[in-house]
Amino acid sequence: MATALAVSIVAKAVTSLVASAINVREFSKNVQVNRAQCELLAGRIEQISALTAMMLERGDLVTVYNIEATLADLADAVDRAQELMREFGAKSKWHQKLLSTGSFRSAFEDVNARLSSILQHLDVTIALSTVFNPADDTAAEASDLASIRESLDAIVTMHAEDRKLLSSIYSRQRDLEANLVQSLRDHLHATVVAPHAQPPADKYQHLEIPFWQLCFEEQIGRGGFGTVY
Repeated sequence: MATALAVSIVAKAVTSLVASAINVREFSKNVQVNRAQCELLAGRIEQISALTAMMLERGDLVTVYNIEATLADLADAVDRAQELMREFGAKSKWHQKLLSTGSFRSAFEDVNARLSSILQHLDVTIALSTVFNPADDTAAEASDLASIRESLDAIVTMHAEDRKLLSSIYSRQRDLEANLVQSLRDHLHATVVAPHAQPPADKYQHLEIPFWQLCFEEQIGRGGFGTVY
């Protein structure tokens, strides 16, 4: 016969588990990658938490051998699932991990194996295959890999466009430097080499600003007559 203290401890652990299952579901909605596998994992955690709550209500849960340790293991597995989903929710981390490990399969297999073992220990009447169907994992992984390939293609395209932009910027910078040198050379020729030259025929020429005196900063527009800085 379980003591009131034991029942209270188990009830508190189940309440915490149900809350964690809700958090896992929310995390699964915000992942950047492996969405199908994360949603499948979140669904399994929801099923297990619902089963434990039902067993607690019936009074069956407290009779399970070493139930407090089992619930602690379950909470740890759920925490690991949340940690995974936080990693997949970070924009700059998932592709780094993919390049270093080559796959996410082992991470999901570890959490699913722990959950499956815990479900077996609870000895519930539900068939294990209804919660952990290998075909579901295979389909989810295939869907996620297809999404990953699309994401990687987009990253490659983005980097290629960035390289083109940088090349254009460098080319423009070289042109500006060449124009600056030529403008300075013309200015020195006009002020040093030919200081007694005749006044220009164009009476407005003195209003022109030498190119070497210009400072190009942010581009604000472009039109038929040129670019505006």
